[in-house]
Amino acid sequence: TTKYIQESSHCIAISDEMALEYQNRYGKYFNVIRNGASPEYFPIAIDTQDAHKKDLTICYLGRIYSWLHYDSLRLLGSAVELCQLQGVRWKVKLYGTVDEKDLCSSGILTANVSYEGQVGEAEGVALLRAADLLVVPLTYNDAELENYKLSFPTKLSQFLATGKPVLLLSSPTAASAKFCMRHNVGKLIGTPSLDEIIAYLKLLWYNPALGHTQGLHNIQICRELLDLEKIRYNFQKLLVEL
Repeated sequence: TTKYIQESSHCIAISDEMALEYQNRYGKYFNVIRNGASPEYFPIAIDTQDAHKKDLTICYLGRIYSWLHYDSLRLLGSAVELCQLQGVRWKVKLYGTVDEKDLCSSGILTANVSYEGQVGEAEGVALLRAADLLVVPLTYNDAELENYKLSFPTKLSQFLATGKPVLLLSSPTAASAKFCMRHNVGKLIGTPSLDEIIAYLKLLWYNPALGHTQGLHNIQICRELLDLEKIRYNFQKLLVEL
């Protein structure tokens, strides 16, 4: 591997942390080309309607793995249950590919946390836009995260592009968490704190303008750094240079 990297004209990584790790490991510069969001994820207009008269929806769309997602989903579910007791009515809807039998026996699903199955891309975009909060639930276990932490999930780019507030539940060692901290996008809760999650859900419930403000900033950063068309253009330029 080292031989091929050293002989390459260009090397590419999908996160800043991956680029730094590989530069240190192989002594070779790595360009950062992240997984971006395609145009359909960016909204035409931001919905600023205050929807307190209904339950608010937290949406996750993507693959669901027990080792990567379950602990944060359980934590989020507990926060939602406690919020419901206080009249703060959030519900969690999960979409995507999962071992359904395993998920059903995990204790995650409740009256307020449901698995809604798999959806196509167009329906998925519509579901993200209809949600009040999007969640990226990653593990807080650094040992479990070790082989994933340098990755940059496409769903993070897509979620940020929608203009909806995004909640990231993750160890701060993950590249996605560091991106959010570096660019002040989304809301990172970097420790498995039930109280912090509840406080954030209450904040959005009682002051939805904060979510709208976060969403606008998310879009701005996405346009600058995570726009798939710009990323594709830069990648094509790199190929031409070869």
